[in-house]
Amino acid sequence: MFRMKSYQYKTSYLRKMLLVEKVSLVLLIPANLCFSLAAITHMWFELSGVHYGLWWAKFCQFPGNCQLVPAFFTNEPFCYHLLQVACLFAWGGLSLAAYMLLSTKMDHRIPKTLRSKRQIAISLICFMSVFAMSGALYLFYFILDEFPTQPKVLPELKWSSMLVGFACLLEFVAGILLLQA
Repeated sequence: MFRMKSYQYKTSYLRKMLLVEKVSLVLLIPANLCFSLAAITHMWFELSGVHYGLWWAKFCQFPGNCQLVPAFFTNEPFCYHLLQVACLFAWGGLSLAAYMLLSTKMDHRIPKTLRSKRQIAISLICFMSVFAMSGALYLFYFILDEFPTQPKVLPELKWSSMLVGFACLLEFVAGILLLQA
């Protein structure tokens, strides 16, 4: 009996959501999936045969002879910690925005000035997360661009960094839509 009431509450809340909130939720879920997939891979950037990811780097000296090394054992450990914190902040903001759209349990934690327009509070969370995501991509590229290489080689974008960029775009559009509500 309790589960039935809980289920009815959730479906009635989803029916009460504005169309803009539903579209934003539809944008935030694939953004979260894209960022989650990108965060667990080592294919963000490639520089001189080394594939760099958020948590580890893959060094391949010879074909078939590759080693996974934790990212903080590479050349710039402090910058990697800063990058990881920025990505975790972005990931948390992305998840929090989706959770706040799905549930009203967090509404009492919204500041009183923004409580009447919860969409604005959620869009601010989206924008902070987008800023952290795009800043992390820029920081990652900057870290790799500063690595000493003999011929000046620029880091190559790989599919994971493109997924992060796509997630950033989806979340930005969701934030803009929520501002319009």
